[in-house]
Amino acid sequence: PDTQLNGDGLDTASPYVLNVTFKGLRSEVLLHALEERDIYVSAGSACSSHKQTASGTLLAMHIDPALLESAVRFSFSSHTQESEIDYTISALEEIIPRLRRYARF
Repeated sequence: PDTQLNGDGLDTASPYVLNVTFKGLRSEVLLHALEERDIYVSAGSACSSHKQTASGTLLAMHIDPALLESAVRFSFSSHTQESEIDYTISALEEIIPRLRRYARF
Protein backbone atom coordinates (compact mmCIF):
# COMPACT_ATOMS: atom_id res chain seq x y z
CA PRO A 1 0.00 0.00 0.00
CA ASP A 2 1.03 3.61 -0.64
CA THR A 3 3.81 2.49 -2.97
CA GLN A 4 4.11 3.85 -6.48
CA LEU A 5 6.24 2.72 -9.41
CA ASN A 6 7.63 5.84 -11.08
CA GLY A 7 7.66 5.70 -14.85
CA ASP A 8 5.54 4.38 -17.67
CA GLY A 9 5.41 0.85 -16.31
CA LEU A 10 7.49 -2.26 -16.42
CA ASP A 11 6.82 -2.97 -20.11
CA THR A 12 8.78 0.09 -21.26
CA ALA A 13 11.14 0.56 -18.31
CA SER A 14 14.84 -0.16 -18.24
CA PRO A 15 15.48 -3.67 -16.92
CA TYR A 16 18.37 -2.23 -14.89
CA VAL A 17 16.70 0.57 -12.91
CA LEU A 18 13.49 0.68 -10.91
CA ASN A 19 12.36 3.88 -9.21
CA VAL A 20 9.71 3.50 -6.52
CA THR A 21 8.02 6.01 -4.22
CA PHE A 22 7.19 4.84 -0.71
CA LYS A 23 4.63 7.43 0.36
CA GLY A 24 5.04 8.77 3.87
CA LEU A 25 8.75 7.89 4.13
CA ARG A 26 11.83 9.93 3.44
CA SER A 27 14.01 8.02 1.03
CA GLU A 28 17.13 8.64 3.16
CA VAL A 29 15.50 6.94 6.15
CA LEU A 30 14.54 3.89 4.10
CA LEU A 31 17.97 3.83 2.46
CA HIS A 32 19.69 3.57 5.87
CA ALA A 33 17.25 0.94 7.14
CA LEU A 34 18.00 -1.19 4.08
CA GLU A 35 21.75 -0.65 4.48
CA GLU A 36 21.49 -2.29 7.91
CA ARG A 37 20.48 -5.44 6.01
CA ASP A 38 23.25 -5.10 3.40
CA ILE A 39 20.80 -3.85 0.78
CA TYR A 40 22.14 -0.82 -1.04
CA VAL A 41 19.82 1.49 -2.95
CA SER A 42 19.94 5.15 -3.93
CA ALA A 43 17.84 8.16 -3.11
CA GLY A 44 18.77 9.81 -6.42
CA SER A 45 20.27 9.18 -9.80
CA ALA A 46 23.87 8.08 -10.12
CA CYS A 47 24.78 11.34 -11.87
CA SER A 48 23.38 13.46 -9.03
CA SER A 49 24.81 11.63 -6.04
CA HIS A 50 26.38 14.80 -4.60
CA LYS A 51 23.50 17.16 -5.31
CA GLN A 52 20.82 18.06 -2.78
CA THR A 53 18.21 19.05 -5.37
CA ALA A 54 15.09 17.25 -6.55
CA SER A 55 15.55 14.71 -9.32
CA GLY A 56 15.27 16.38 -12.69
CA THR A 57 14.20 13.07 -14.19
CA LEU A 58 11.33 12.62 -11.74
CA LEU A 59 10.28 16.24 -12.21
CA ALA A 60 10.25 15.72 -15.99
CA MET A 61 8.05 12.65 -15.45
CA HIS A 62 5.56 14.90 -13.61
CA ILE A 63 5.89 13.04 -10.33
CA ASP A 64 4.04 14.91 -7.58
CA PRO A 65 6.68 17.20 -6.01
CA ALA A 66 5.45 16.16 -2.55
CA LEU A 67 6.58 12.60 -3.33
CA LEU A 68 10.07 13.38 -4.64
CA GLU A 69 11.68 12.93 -1.21
CA SER A 70 10.13 9.47 -0.96
CA ALA A 71 11.61 8.01 -4.15
CA VAL A 72 14.18 5.21 -4.07
CA ARG A 73 16.17 3.84 -7.01
CA PHE A 74 16.93 0.14 -7.23
CA SER A 75 19.67 -0.85 -9.68
CA PHE A 76 20.13 -4.28 -11.20
CA SER A 77 22.70 -6.02 -13.36
CA SER A 78 23.09 -9.33 -15.10
CA HIS A 79 24.64 -10.54 -11.82
CA THR A 80 21.55 -9.76 -9.72
CA GLN A 81 20.08 -13.00 -8.44
CA GLU A 82 16.41 -13.70 -7.92
CA SER A 83 17.14 -14.63 -4.30
CA GLU A 84 18.55 -11.11 -3.75
CA ILE A 85 15.34 -9.58 -5.09
CA ASP A 86 13.24 -11.87 -2.86
CA TYR A 87 15.37 -10.88 0.14
CA THR A 88 14.89 -7.19 -0.65
CA ILE A 89 11.12 -7.55 -1.02
CA SER A 90 10.91 -9.38 2.32
CA ALA A 91 12.97 -6.67 3.98
CA LEU A 92 10.77 -3.94 2.51
CA GLU A 93 7.60 -5.71 3.69
CA GLU A 94 9.00 -5.70 7.22
CA ILE A 95 10.73 -2.31 7.30
CA ILE A 96 8.17 -0.04 5.62
CA PRO A 97 5.25 -0.51 8.04
CA ARG A 98 7.61 -0.06 11.01
CA LEU A 99 9.11 3.14 9.60
CA ARG A 100 5.72 4.55 8.66
CA ARG A 101 4.55 4.21 12.27
CA TYR A 102 7.30 6.62 13.31
CA ALA A 103 7.42 8.87 10.25
CA ARG A 104 7.33 12.61 10.85
CA PHE A 105 6.97 13.49 7.20
